[in-house]
Amino acid sequence: MKPELVVSSGCTIGEGPVWDERTEKLYFIDILGRKLFCWNGREIEGTITFDQSLGFAVLRESGGVVAGLQTGFYFADFDGSSARQVADPEPGREDGRFNDGKVDPAGRVWGGTMPVCLDTGYGEAGPDSALYCLDETLKVKTMLTGVIQGNGMAWSADAKKFYFIDTQRFCVQEFDYDLGENQLSNGRVCVEIPREMGIPDGMTIDDEGMLWVALWGGSAVGRYNPTDGTLLERVEFPAMNVTSCCFGGKKLDELYITTASLGTDLGRYPHAGGVFRIKPGVTGCPSYRFKG
Repeated sequence: MKPELVVSSGCTIGEGPVWDERTEKLYFIDILGRKLFCWNGREIEGTITFDQSLGFAVLRESGGVVAGLQTGFYFADFDGSSARQVADPEPGREDGRFNDGKVDPAGRVWGGTMPVCLDTGYGEAGPDSALYCLDETLKVKTMLTGVIQGNGMAWSADAKKFYFIDTQRFCVQEFDYDLGENQLSNGRVCVEIPREMGIPDGMTIDDEGMLWVALWGGSAVGRYNPTDGTLLERVEFPAMNVTSCCFGGKKLDELYITTASLGTDLGRYPHAGGVFRIKPGVTGCPSYRFKG
């Protein structure tokens, strides 16, 4: 699995790849660059620039995206109109922002928050953040509290398990999940990440139920078995800070991986901040759309 550079985007913190099955386009963001990009397989065909740090952007069924910014959930589009706030689960908080986010199989948006003091990728913070869910009626539900740095998320194929990365805890947590009631229970650690391997960042799941975890500072993505926590594969990239991944391509048999140039020796890693692609030999889940 030799990584192929597909977008030489030079992002400060490239993140949050989302594959649009309908148009076969890839969306990804630059957190500190405050930009969302749309790549059509040949070039960047669209960009949205925000006025605050951008943690994630996911597709809406009705068009455009839901963006997680420093001051909450926003609707945005590529038509040049201003982003519109629809909910702020942490009003008045000036030292935090949304980080990673995903849409669940029922079409709700989940977003984890973090303190901005961790924007460098390193540092210490307390459990003052949380994981929130925005439903189709635009109501927000708090799913988890006591979070340090909300990050990667994934659901099992039957939606009975939810996987979550709180980066500063260096692990993947598994929860029993009731999709209809939108309720988490019985949390436990299913994968532990040794610090010398890197910091766990974004995540996705394949059709065999294995988790692909991006390793910031580890120049790699690891494939883990959540049943026993074992590392099955480790794919190295020509970038120190690997941030997130998603499945894409016509058959969902390609893995797209974002990276960051922040804190990187660009002489050694000239393509850091770009988007890469590998053929992992397995297929994965689609990127769901928000139904609100």
